[in-house]
Amino acid sequence: SLGRAATYMLSEGLASALISERHGSYGARFYYTWTKSHKPQLIAVERMADDEQWPGLQQNLAYSFSASFLAWLLETEGPVKLRQLYYAPSRGFSERFAQIYGRSLADAQSAWLAFCDASGG
Repeated sequence: SLGRAATYMLSEGLASALISERHGSYGARFYYTWTKSHKPQLIAVERMADDEQWPGLQQNLAYSFSASFLAWLLETEGPVKLRQLYYAPSRGFSERFAQIYGRSLADAQSAWLAFCDASGG
């Protein structure tokens, strides 16, 4: 068991990111396609990782964008790094992300969106 995630983004988004496509139409591919079609409404990952901002975000967008981003992280970087990030509090989240993944959160967001453009329906 992982226990409680340190941010709303991880605790709420990870559950959706892990949904199997074998049992319905939701799952990573759904969220990549959804992200591609909702890019004009994008919420920056840095804002989603900020627990003080999370309650004020449009929740349907925040849940889906966070699920898509986390599914992408799992698919491209694997679970070991995500587990390290899981406990990072929102204060200092960007710095911890850079330590773990070797790139800024902004660079990761750009790569995620490019991935969604290439793989989303």
